[in-house]
Amino acid sequence: MAEWVSGIAELIAVVVALFLPAFREKKAKSKAAKRLIRIASKMADNVIHDKGKNIKVPLGSTDNYQNLNKFIDIAVLANDDEFLTATLLTILEIINQLDEGTISPTAAETQLRQLSTQKA
Repeated sequence: MAEWVSGIAELIAVVVALFLPAFREKKAKSKAAKRLIRIASKMADNVIHDKGKNIKVPLGSTDNYQNLNKFIDIAVLANDDEFLTATLLTILEIINQLDEGTISPTAAETQLRQLSTQKA
């Protein structure tokens, strides 16, 4: 019986040694992706408020829009996470729709909130 317990303990140790690093890496990537999405959402909120202040000014000329666009470009290039890339590009698409007048600032804020609550 002691040999069985010893064998099971060794098997568990091997499984933990094999899969724990991969699990930790996946969790760290997910945490980083959530942080990047949160930052992009906050930057997008600033762009939406810019548009709300002066609806006639094109967003491309505002510093907040340019900063958001650069941030998303860099984040997409630096990451290989498909969910993160899709989410960041969707944020940019929402902002572009706002600039075109397709959606209102309120609708843009609502869409951003819904996007931020999605799971990675």
